Amino acid sequence: GDPVVPEGAEDLVADETGVLEDIESLRSGEEALAEEEVENIVAEPGTVIDTELSETTSAEDAEGGTADDLKLVEGIGPYYERLLNESGITTFAQLAALSYDDILRMVVEERGGRKAASMGTWSEQAALAAAGKWADLETLQKSLKAGRR
Repeated sequence: GDPVVPEGAEDLVADETGVLEDIESLRSGEEALAEEEVENIVAEPGTVIDTELSETTSAEDAEGGTADDLKLVEGIGPYYERLLNESGITTFAQLAALSYDDILRMVVEERGGRKAASMGTWSEQAALAAAGKWADLETLQKSLKAGRR
C-alpha cells in the first residue's frame, strides 16, 4: 500500500518550498523598490521645476531621453509624428524651435509627406507644451479649426 518515496525526495520538496518563498520575497522587495522610486519622482509642492527648452537637436542626441507625444499638438497624428521623428524631431522643445519653413522642408521636401494647413501652428503649440503650459495649449487649440487659425 504505501507509496514509495525515493530517497531524498522529501528534501527536494522542502527545497522547492524554500525557493518559492525566496522568489516571493524578491518580488516583494522589487515592488517596494519600484514604489520608492515612484515616490522619489514626485516634486514637493512649491518646487520650481526647470522648464528651459532642451538643447537636443537630433534623435541620436535624444537617445536615452524621453520622446514627447507629438500627437498632443493639434494637426499631428501618427503619420506626421513618424515623419518628424524620422527627421530627428522627438520633443516639444525641438518642434517649438522650428520655423514653418523648417517644418515644410523636413516633412514635405525631405520626407515626401503631405503639406498640412495646421503646420503653421505646430511650433506655437509645441512651445506651450514644452513649457508645461497645458491650460494655455488647450485654450489655443479650442480657438483653432483642425489645427489652423
